[in-house]
Amino acid sequence: YFTKSTFSGYTDQYVGMRSGEADFDKASVAAYSMPNLTSGSALPVFVAAETQFLLAEAALKGWIEGGETKAREYYEAGIRLSMEQNGVTDSEAVSKYLSNTTLTPAGHSKDPRGTKYNYDRKTTVKIAWEGETSTEKHLEQIITQKWIANYPMGLEAWAEYRRTGYPELAPVIDNLSGGVVDSNRGMRRLAYPLSEKDQNTTNYQNAVTMIGGTDTPAVDLFWTKKN
Repeated sequence: YFTKSTFSGYTDQYVGMRSGEADFDKASVAAYSMPNLTSGSALPVFVAAETQFLLAEAALKGWIEGGETKAREYYEAGIRLSMEQNGVTDSEAVSKYLSNTTLTPAGHSKDPRGTKYNYDRKTTVKIAWEGETSTEKHLEQIITQKWIANYPMGLEAWAEYRRTGYPELAPVIDNLSGGVVDSNRGMRRLAYPLSEKDQNTTNYQNAVTMIGGTDTPAVDLFWTKKN
């Protein structure tokens, strides 16, 4: 997914740059891990793994038959498909990953540029299905693994985050919304273009009324998680 960092003392690690930093010197951040993509890399629209994760969620919530037993099967199938798609051929390593009951999503500590950029992650969600017992934690497992599998489809990942509230994301460092957008929840939508407001006024006003009367990035769409 990514290249390794080139920061001195971190060259054997993957170190990401925190999102939402408004003012930075390009040279100072060039040593962070970069997306391991080229102009020739495939840009998927929908991946097979997502189908399995959707089925896992549906079974978990009782929308289709099978309950938790089938939800687990779909969940693990999604992870295996994602691994296969990304060239992981060691079946033993995949099985070991699926059975891991101790690993949790990593925090962002000891940033090479200083503590301002650190973030202590709160979630304790495990990889192994049996590592969790509640329906909500199983949902977090499913969406967390779907987030990984959907890389680099950022719009799909953003939609899933807004819909479910998972995975836990670090808040932006610099919030330039003037207090309109909550730093922890992030943008909930894109505001309508000014051209619509100026040139399609009646329909623009009707649309704004339908979403609650305010055209800002903080407005939740009807399908998003509201808290």
